[in-house]
Amino acid sequence: MADSALFQRAELPRPNFSEADATRLLSDMYGFNGPIRELGSQQDRNYLIDTGPERFVLKICRAEYAGDELEAQNEAMRHLAQCGLDLRVPELIPALTGEEILSVKVNGEDCRARVLTYLDGEPLTRHKHLAPDVVAAFGDVAAAVALGLRDFSHPGLERNLQWDLRRAGPVALHLLKSVIQIFLCMLSMLMGIDADGYPQDAAGVLIPQASQAIRIRDLAMGYMHLLP
Repeated sequence: MADSALFQRAELPRPNFSEADATRLLSDMYGFNGPIRELGSQQDRNYLIDTGPERFVLKICRAEYAGDELEAQNEAMRHLAQCGLDLRVPELIPALTGEEILSVKVNGEDCRARVLTYLDGEPLTRHKHLAPDVVAAFGDVAAAVALGLRDFSHPGLERNLQWDLRRAGPVALHLLKSVIQIFLCMLSMLMGIDADGYPQDAAGVLIPQASQAIRIRDLAMGYMHLLP
C-alpha cells in the first residue's frame, strides 16, 4: 500500500453508528438485550452491553478494514487463549447465523461487526501517573503477549496501517503537517494578520516589533513545503 493510501485510511472517520443502531443489531443478530453504553475508540465504534448474566462488546469498523485483517485478530486471540499463559483474552461470540464477522450496512455505510466477551478493568489513560509496579505489570502483559504470538502467522497480518511501528516515520511526518497548520492558525488569531500576511494591532497598524513572529511563521511555512 502506498503512503497516500495509508494516510487516506488513517484519516477515515468513525462509522456513523449510534447506540440505537447497536441495540437493534445486538438484538436481531445476536439475541442480546440490555443497557448499552459506548466505549472510547479512535477510528471505530465499541459498545458495551450488559445482558445481566454477562457483558459483551460490540465492535464496529468501516469496511475499508479488510476481513482478513479482522480474521487475523480473531485467530490471534484464540491462539493466545490456547498458549497456557497467565492472560485474560476476550472470546469471540458468533452471531445467530454462526458468522464471527458480520458485513452490515448502516446509515448508508458498509461496516463490519464483531462481538467479544468483556474484560473488566480500567484504561490506563485515566491515570495521570502510573506507579512503577503498574508499569512493570504492563510490561509483563506485553511480554506474555509477544511470547504467545512468536509462532503465530496469518495472511491478514500483512497489512500497512498507521499503528505499525515500521510506518512510524512516514506517519509522524504526515501528522506534523497538521501540527504546523494548527500553530500557524493560532499565530494568526493571536496577532491578527493583514492581507499581505503581516501582524497588525487592534487598530490595523502594522506591529514593527513582530518581526520575530513573522520569521517564525515563515520558518514554519518553509518546513511545510519540505514535508512529503
